Amino acid sequence: MKILTLNTWQERGFWDKRWEVIFDGLKGFSPEIAVFQELFSPSWAREVQQRAGFKNLVLSKEPCGLAIYTNYPVLASGELLLFQSPAESYPRGVIWAKVDAKKHPLFVFCTHLSWKEEDAESRRKQLREILALIRQETPSGELLIAGDFNAAPISPEMDSFVKQGPFRDLYREKHPSEEGFTWDNKRNYYVAQSIHKLPDRRIDCVFACGKGPVLAKLASCDLIFEEPRADGVLASDHFGVLAKFK
Repeated sequence: MKILTLNTWQERGFWDKRWEVIFDGLKGFSPEIAVFQELFSPSWAREVQQRAGFKNLVLSKEPCGLAIYTNYPVLASGELLLFQSPAESYPRGVIWAKVDAKKHPLFVFCTHLSWKEEDAESRRKQLREILALIRQETPSGELLIAGDFNAAPISPEMDSFVKQGPFRDLYREKHPSEEGFTWDNKRNYYVAQSIHKLPDRRIDCVFACGKGPVLAKLASCDLIFEEPRADGVLASDHFGVLAKFK
């Protein structure tokens, strides 16, 4: 089983060319689950589903830009609006889907937290709401939560969240000595050209929880969409993450 996460940066840059890079990646990686952030257009989200060949789509009803694509049957789904940061004018949220992963229930959560580096308190409140939702919807069983957390796992707010889960940081599990920046000023020229000067960090993550047959054996967890296409086009201003389970 494979899950992919990417902040698609949908409406910026050469978005149509960038999406061709994303489509090529989806074809090559063949994930059973893909979670995207900054996918704000419902009509485009459905076109992505059709072009990528996913059987099911769970899309945020609020303008949060969140989407879960999967080839597994969706048994249930939901959405929660999160704490509204006083430093932002648009909403943040989390969506979830309960899927039938080969006769085993698996919960998948997708989120995108407040982005400003100095807005840790808003992220802390949003993470508390997500944790409460997870405990409400998945008191037991296996789950994945992925997305753009806009803070590194070692930050105080994320470290507390991971420990309270408790969650497995899948990238760290496979690469304990690597930084794994998904927001990279040196390697991603979209980031280098951004007016928002933020430090290099690993802010796009996949976390797992639960000891069951689906998530028991992590085969790999790697950065993806790191290299530009031959014409120089990158998929996004973020690098993505792909986790594979045996």
